[in-house]
Amino acid sequence: MLHRSHTHRYAPMSALALLLACIAMLPFPAFAAGNPDGDLQVRIITAYNLVVDSNVESPSTYAPRACYIAAHIINNGDNTISNVFAYVGDYTNGTPGIYPSRTHSGLVGTFSLTHEGGDAGTDDATRFIGKLEPGESEAVYWLVSYPNLDDNGDAVWGDSVKPQDDLWVEYSIWATADDAGVAREAEETRTLHMRNEISAMANKIYPNTAGKVPPE
Repeated sequence: MLHRSHTHRYAPMSALALLLACIAMLPFPAFAAGNPDGDLQVRIITAYNLVVDSNVESPSTYAPRACYIAAHIINNGDNTISNVFAYVGDYTNGTPGIYPSRTHSGLVGTFSLTHEGGDAGTDDATRFIGKLEPGESEAVYWLVSYPNLDDNGDAVWGDSVKPQDDLWVEYSIWATADDAGVAREAEETRTLHMRNEISAMANKIYPNTAGKVPPE
């Protein structure tokens, strides 16, 4: 940044040096990653919607509250890439395992995905893949839980069964790699919507009841 002259006085910064210094102080990442970036690509393979049971406000609900999100980490090139890592979380703020939070019109509280990393906690959101050969891909999965109710106990699908007011949240999956000596970083962001749907309970599965879910 600043350097000393032989007279031990600070030399003035050039405009370019000042610009580079300002960029260096920006939070990671300073710029959005490309996807693909060189030979490295992230391809999210998770659905766009999550089930919030139509009965979720009832104390007796068996509503689902967790899901897996996943991606393929791909080497599209003709040479091996190494030191490959995959991450999930908030790419803009560079926080694996911590997801973007937001408020939503008509609902009370702030909402985000929650990483379910077990004993590893948010460290589980960073996965070491190692090497990917040309054309090779690696599927990576993470378990997260998602909100069903707001702070007032109201369903996050809003006032109606229509999808326009359903809660949505975001997450990003990104990867880094060494591509023949060149540092690569690819990223994809996905929006998940909380949809009002009927979820079949275990007591509706044959042979528990005559009112079982039909084979069709």
